[in-house]
Amino acid sequence: MNNKNNFYDTIADKFSVYKNQYDTNRRKEVLIDEFLSQIEIKNKRILDCGCGDGFFISEIVKTYNNINISGCDISLNLLKIAKQKNKKINFFQHNIFLKRTPETFDIIISSEVIEHSANPKKALENLCNSISENGYLILSTPNKLWEGIVKVSSFFKLRPFQGYENFLTIKEIRSILNKNNFKIINYKGIHLYPFQFGFNKLHRYLDERSKFLSNLKINYAIIAKKN
Repeated sequence: MNNKNNFYDTIADKFSVYKNQYDTNRRKEVLIDEFLSQIEIKNKRILDCGCGDGFFISEIVKTYNNINISGCDISLNLLKIAKQKNKKINFFQHNIFLKRTPETFDIIISSEVIEHSANPKKALENLCNSISENGYLILSTPNKLWEGIVKVSSFFKLRPFQGYENFLTIKEIRSILNKNNFKIINYKGIHLYPFQFGFNKLHRYLDERSKFLSNLKINYAIIAKKN
């Protein structure tokens, strides 16, 4: 495992400190409260791919009873933390950047994952191939328009992340989904401006009322169904 992939293991004990709580909760609102709630999940096998410290899984099991959900991540250290928080959940190590999951799932949630690979297009292809027929992908990933600003911030160590950061355009994402027989059900942008600036109530208010600016926002959020 190279140093950039190994980065996740080195920050595992600080992962909850590094992540921005407003950003994490905002993605949870869109991906879980809004998108996942559109799907009938009874008897569905669900995977949180790139589950990190297990936050999304913890939130999902609070809402849904008797849910069949698993989590995977590249980092064993993060998986240990996720397991401590979710003792009844099955977790396994997997590198979605290299290959599809060993089994297919009916629903895969993957938030801010594919961009942390050398080849995010391949990572997205692997996610698509890990989903069963008529299954769903719930995805969030940063907008290519913001990649330069993010990389400059990392170069000057204005943010702690030092792993891979390779963003896609919405056109590239749509192309890969179409190629793999996925139809986008809903798509919206998240974060009209960098969440690090604060003013969270104003930020959320503007975010909800500017869907027409989705292609310019910092993150994409997508739910797509496999035909």
